[in-house]
Amino acid sequence: METNFYTMKTKPISYTDVIIDNDQTVTKKCPMCGSVLRERKYDKYKLRFWGTREGDLLFSPDCHIVSFNLLKLLYDNKVSGFLENEIDCTGWYDRKGKRLQKDSSSYRELIITGRAGYLKNMEGIEIPKCPKCGAKDIPAAEKEKGFIVDEEWDGSDMFYFKNWPGMIIITEKVRCLLEKNKMKNVRFTILAEYTFS
Repeated sequence: METNFYTMKTKPISYTDVIIDNDQTVTKKCPMCGSVLRERKYDKYKLRFWGTREGDLLFSPDCHIVSFNLLKLLYDNKVSGFLENEIDCTGWYDRKGKRLQKDSSSYRELIITGRAGYLKNMEGIEIPKCPKCGAKDIPAAEKEKGFIVDEEWDGSDMFYFKNWPGMIIITEKVRCLLEKNKMKNVRFTILAEYTFS
């Protein structure tokens, strides 16, 4: 089994952000633990870009937006565990709200299809979760340093844990590929050293 896994997310600096238009998702709360559960309403997200600095991975709390350059690397190197989807970009603005003449057609939504089991600490003990919705217990997760991928992983190069949707986990192959090709606005943390706090 692969030994090195990484989280993949945007850098905490001022690249363009993605603002999802209102009414694109349905928000529900778990009646038992209070976790917020989001479900998309439409096949294609309607959104706008906010900022001038272009990256290959753009931040949104609801989805992952990536450049054609990043997608091409994934396809050309037979990376598994993802699909792409068109987006409906309604405009690109600077941080003062001025509309920019930038082309958003080279961006797509990255949908992660790979899966692993529930989040486990370095000793292989499952992080407590809600018995109704399966959401991880955040205070319990914050006490841990590092997490593992167990035999429930489907072998995909890009995947989510069952109770950590939204956080892309990648293999060493993907990390090396993106670093070698200098993808912008992408950062990695080795999963075995990851902390929530």
